Amino acid sequence: MWNLGRGRTGPVTPGGQGFDTVVFPETLGFAKDAYFDAVGNQLSDRLTDEVLGFIERRRAGPFFVYLADHAIHAPYDPEPDLLAKYDRKAAAGRDQRDDAAQAATIEAVDRNVGRIVERLERLGIADDTLVIFTSDNGGTARFTPPLKGGKGELFEGGIRVPLVMAGAGVAKPGTACHEPVASIDLYPTLVDLAGGIPGRQLDGTSLVPLLAGAASLSRERLFWHFHCYVGRATPASAIREGSLKLVEFFEDGGHVELYDLSTDPGERTDLARAMPEQAAALAARLHAWQRETDAAIPAAANPAYDPQADRPRGGGPGKGTERRKPR
Repeated sequence: MWNLGRGRTGPVTPGGQGFDTVVFPETLGFAKDAYFDAVGNQLSDRLTDEVLGFIERRRAGPFFVYLADHAIHAPYDPEPDLLAKYDRKAAAGRDQRDDAAQAATIEAVDRNVGRIVERLERLGIADDTLVIFTSDNGGTARFTPPLKGGKGELFEGGIRVPLVMAGAGVAKPGTACHEPVASIDLYPTLVDLAGGIPGRQLDGTSLVPLLAGAASLSRERLFWHFHCYVGRATPASAIREGSLKLVEFFEDGGHVELYDLSTDPGERTDLARAMPEQAAALAARLHAWQRETDAAIPAAANPAYDPQADRPRGGGPGKGTERRKPR
């Protein structure tokens, strides 16, 4: 989803950010959060129809498509035939992560990714087009095990997402790369492949060397900062260097947790006390990065905080950065 700013006009909207063609579900006749329109068209199918039409019109020259499929996102409303298929599969299994509605919605997205790839191949431009499939965040905690956490949290369940890249620039299709990367790397990668120069300092790093077959990048560490309350998450920062990852939590005076993802990808064993020197070194680098980027750090409770107030999105009591005094 876009989620960089609301509205249809203005600098924070897709049009304000340079997109020549913008298609919202509402313009296709879909109500808010609806998977089907009044005549039974499925949203993923209709969004993909628009993508295919755009590709057909622009196939003679360079083009860029950003398809923010609103699936997979609750509340689910899957196609009845697909739901029945996965109801049968769920009944035969015992995994608590099984959810027929989610699985049916995933298949609908898979089907439409396949339609796009097939169209590129039919038009003879698949080898000249880079296809990137990824997600903006991890899932809900029910679906992320054996990873810990979910959307909004800086544990692996909240930040580890799929990333598949195929087509132009990929030297060895079908191979896997285990170098940690982030979504901030996608823009410099696209600019690099297009032969351009960004013209500004970028947070990310081009992934072209990895696509060409390199095993790693020259980057030493990755950072995250999310000073918000989303789901179960509380304000936090994180740094990963090699296989070590340190998460800093700001609530209740603050504390850090340290994990070795090479042996503990599920982040079950906090090593901060067992490895105090490594924890202190990573925390120092994280704090230096926070200062360099002027990261917003929660500092005190909001005296106007009302625990009975509803959250702006969703029901139930509110929960904001004011709930506890972080530091």
